[in-house]
Amino acid sequence: MLLTRVPLGRVPGDRHAMRVSAVFHPLVGALIGASGAIAYAMWHGLGLPGAGLAAVFVTIVVTGALHEDGLADCADGFFGARHRADVLRIMKDPRVGTYGVLALIGSVGLRWQLIAALPVEEVLGWLVGVHALARVAPLYLMSVLPYIVQSTSKSSGTAAGLHAHEAGVGVAIGAVVAWWWCPVGAGWSLLAVGALAAGFAGFLRRRLGGYTGDCLGAVEQLGEISVLLVAQAVRHGAT
Repeated sequence: MLLTRVPLGRVPGDRHAMRVSAVFHPLVGALIGASGAIAYAMWHGLGLPGAGLAAVFVTIVVTGALHEDGLADCADGFFGARHRADVLRIMKDPRVGTYGVLALIGSVGLRWQLIAALPVEEVLGWLVGVHALARVAPLYLMSVLPYIVQSTSKSSGTAAGLHAHEAGVGVAIGAVVAWWWCPVGAGWSLLAVGALAAGFAGFLRRRLGGYTGDCLGAVEQLGEISVLLVAQAVRHGAT
């Protein structure tokens, strides 16, 4: 309901339901990755170029560009302002600025090319693992940082109800999925996402004192790119 545009009904508004559902975000990510892999296979099977772009496009459609929107807003906010209040104001603005456009071009372009560079027989496994592990990073942010209420620009004072053990379950789900579908690079991928999440959390703590929904989308996008980079490193024997 939350992570995709699949018509499954509306998201319950109660805090408990949102917290429990977050644990399964990596599993939903695996299904999203599978949809991209199917698009890749269909496009490649027809002998058409741009199968990697088709895979990225389908995942964007399935998620309603939820994470891309967060990345663009964060790029505009963090690169377009110095002070916390200005960053939050820009991030809340529905319009997309130059930094946001460039971030989207970079994200889509990088993912497209990194997927296209994978061997055809490995695309399914890596896309499932990429999208599962990329959704581990937001869980970490939700468990260690307070949520910033945008209507007041103030921190809620507590993390968004996601306890450490619940985040741990989500991480375990993501890790199991990754090890099942792309066992060769799963360990390095998990380390890369963990380092990204820890570094981004530290950055947000200094700049904002917490996180917003846009920050979750941004770290998910960076997580996808990180795992795809690991995939290329593993493939070329760099690790």
